Amino acid sequence: MFESKGIITLAGPLTDEDALLETLLDLGAQSYETIKDDEGDLVEVSTHPNDLEQIAEQLPGQGYRVQASETRWIPSNTIEVQESFEPLKAN
Repeated sequence: MFESKGIITLAGPLTDEDALLETLLDLGAQSYETIKDDEGDLVEVSTHPNDLEQIAEQLPGQGYRVQASETRWIPSNTIEVQESFEPLKAN
């Protein structure tokens, strides 16, 4: 139902996505996603929870600014919730 993942948030701007991908692969990250935020572009890097601290500590030395690092429970299934519904009526 849920999977534990290490998530590292990098502050942008992201200037060279190819260099980021190469760095993340070399460090052992699983994946990354670019997201828009009120503060600008951010990059969320997914890692195995056991690798989180090691990767987060190495990224600043590669020229990236780590904004946050944490372990999250990520759902393996998602269900779309309908916004319109009819309330139950009492008999």
